[in-house]
Amino acid sequence: MTLYVADCRRCGAQRMSFDVYGVSVAIQAERSSDPYGTMWRRRLELACRCHECGGTSVFLLDALAKDERELPKTKFEQNENPITFGYFEMGAIPSKRGELTPADIPEPAASFYKQGSTAMAHGLYDAAGAMFRKCLESVTRTDDLVQKVPEAERAAFRNLWLKSRITKLKEAHAIPPALGDLADVIKEEGDGAVHDDVIYDKKSAEALQGFTKAFLEQTFTIPAQIKRVRERRGA
Repeated sequence: MTLYVADCRRCGAQRMSFDVYGVSVAIQAERSSDPYGTMWRRRLELACRCHECGGTSVFLLDALAKDERELPKTKFEQNENPITFGYFEMGAIPSKRGELTPADIPEPAASFYKQGSTAMAHGLYDAAGAMFRKCLESVTRTDDLVQKVPEAERAAFRNLWLKSRITKLKEAHAIPPALGDLADVIKEEGDGAVHDDVIYDKKSAEALQGFTKAFLEQTFTIPAQIKRVRERRGA
């Protein structure tokens, strides 16, 4: 299998090895002008899997030559790296890595946060705001939090609007009062990303991401860490 070494845009691993399971010739040969004169260009698209996280990415590689016949080959043998034949990396899909999701977050909320983080990394601020809002919708319906609501009220609780669920969680002492206020902010900011007929800017999206991350860490990540420490001490 062909190998490639690069920084993983998904997990952030530096100089990581990738298995290349597909090579496509996006541009066989075209004339390209640059400050050094007219050159011939060839472009490959490498479908790769990261050895660290197992995530897939597509890397765009170019090669330049003064003569079309000097362009490097497009088919590679076992353990051959296209870079050694004169290709250089022009970009990747995804192009950037989003901020990592806090640990111990239940699904599907963790996936919603990851999508929001990825959207942030690519400057899609309205999409990011909507996903962070959806993340909060999801986590306020998780079993861990629902179990803290009086049993007779649980079925109705799941069908409440987000702000009403947050209020009920505060009343049931399922979340600290400060987190309840924080969640109100997330809800209102997320509404703006979804419903307002305006462009959601970077500053607003970053604030919403910070609010969401704090809520997740305080509600799930830190309690899970404390539980593990206590279990180790009790073992």
